[in-house]
Amino acid sequence: MIVLAANSGLPHPPGWYFNLKADPLVWVEVDGRTLRARAEELSDEEDAALWPRILRAAPEVARYGRRTSRRIPMVRLVPIRSDEGAPAGPAG
Repeated sequence: MIVLAANSGLPHPPGWYFNLKADPLVWVEVDGRTLRARAEELSDEEDAALWPRILRAAPEVARYGRRTSRRIPMVRLVPIRSDEGAPAGPAG
């Protein structure tokens, strides 16, 4: 799963991006299921290769890129097994 720290094209990334940078072990809810994941920022090369595909899937994202001069970070959320050091459950 890839998430974009676009923040609607504002000059700074959204707060959650900094949280992921500080602690990359996260909980994600997808289709009603809660999964453990590790956040990994994509390299510039991966980012460039994936950007056209993202624009095809979500063309509205293009306007965020036009609104800002900053690079919009892309983060891969990689599912992890329960024995890989993630917390026992999501914080409530």
